[in-house]
Amino acid sequence: MAIQLEDFLFPKPEDADDEQFKVDTPEKADWALRKYAQAKRAIDEYTRQRDDMIARANEWLAEVSKPYLETMHRMEALLQQYHREQLQKNPKAKTIKRPVGVLKSVTRNKWHYREDDLLKWLKQNRPDLVRIKEEPNKQQLKKVSKINGEWVYTEDGERIEGVMVMPTTEFKIEVE
Repeated sequence: MAIQLEDFLFPKPEDADDEQFKVDTPEKADWALRKYAQAKRAIDEYTRQRDDMIARANEWLAEVSKPYLETMHRMEALLQQYHREQLQKNPKAKTIKRPVGVLKSVTRNKWHYREDDLLKWLKQNRPDLVRIKEEPNKQQLKKVSKINGEWVYTEDGERIEGVMVMPTTEFKIEVE
């Protein structure tokens, strides 16, 4: 059996299967990166296959559900018309109980707002009904402040309370 070019260029370290394996040379780092990339490609492929299967299953469900949904919509329209007719005969009969199910009519007030007009009126007439959300402008704070150690200071050197800076290191592996 012929050796793969990739295996020739990046040979498996002799101790790669050891529990105590350690990346301690550039060659071992190359090999480990290659193994990492292979594993990532495998997961990406399985994820793609899963997404394809989900899409196909959703298409199948939509197709087989179509006649049932049409039936449900038709029956709903017919039952709604029946319920309306019953309400005309007896306006207090908002609920109709049948052995197979219940038909209900619930009336609620639906509020429709024109936010700008409402806010303007409330500010003038009922300011107690206006909510003001206060929060720090963190982006602007970062632009106008200075860091010294873990503390944050104004341009004038005054320490700003309520904020600390903790350095964090993020490790990333980028493979193609």
